[in-house]
Amino acid sequence: MTRLNSTHSGKWLQISMFLHAPFLIGASQEFQATLSGHVLGLCTNGVFDRFPTLKVIVGHMGERIPSDLLRIDSRLEAQRDDGLTMNQTVRSYWHTNLYSTTSGDFDTSLLLFHKGQIGIDRIMFSVDYPFDSIEDASKWVNSLGGTKGGKGDALTREELLALKRETAIKLFKLNH
Repeated sequence: MTRLNSTHSGKWLQISMFLHAPFLIGASQEFQATLSGHVLGLCTNGVFDRFPTLKVIVGHMGERIPSDLLRIDSRLEAQRDDGLTMNQTVRSYWHTNLYSTTSGDFDTSLLLFHKGQIGIDRIMFSVDYPFDSIEDASKWVNSLGGTKGGKGDALTREELLALKRETAIKLFKLNH
């Protein structure tokens, strides 16, 4: 094995995590595992408590965090006496500091589950180009309903507008 210097050690750690399953390197697992660790690190290290107006957009349906909020929060609560520095729960940060996008994760049932977990006003439509086609993403988002006589009924008109544009307009202050 080649010895790696400190500038390469981070990449070696990433690769070594997936030596048993190299096909998991990249978008299928590695990106979600590493980014969710960073986002949870922001929460557990009290970053959002020190900077309460900080907003972070997390892609790919929140890198799986909203799918596991109950477990994450219960396991972290059990560690509060061990020096956990965050003042709130991870779930609460999704209502004040964190947003999610749909990029690369066009699953209606997952969208509806996350709507229940964090609210549709915390999720924005996005495309993970070039990994996903704009045409496929557009077809999916337009299938969600929101229009009179529309084919889908997953979202109301107001919810679909929030997903497609209103949340981004508000977050980025595009009306000012």
